[in-house]
Amino acid sequence: MAATRATPILASPSADAETLGTLAPGEIFDVLEIASALTWGQRRSDGLVGYVARDALDRPAEEAA
Repeated sequence: MAATRATPILASPSADAETLGTLAPGEIFDVLEIASALTWGQRRSDGLVGYVARDALDRPAEEAA
């Protein structure tokens, strides 16, 4: 799935999670699991793993899981 806007990649699904990086608009994020309002997966360009907001991706995460 592609990011629709710049969004942080978080280390955990908690509100105070460390930001590991940023998913840029159009960048591909492979969703591996859905965790509430966040998805857990991997940034395709470099393999960075973390949590990204579901609403920042180009289609509902349920379709990718």
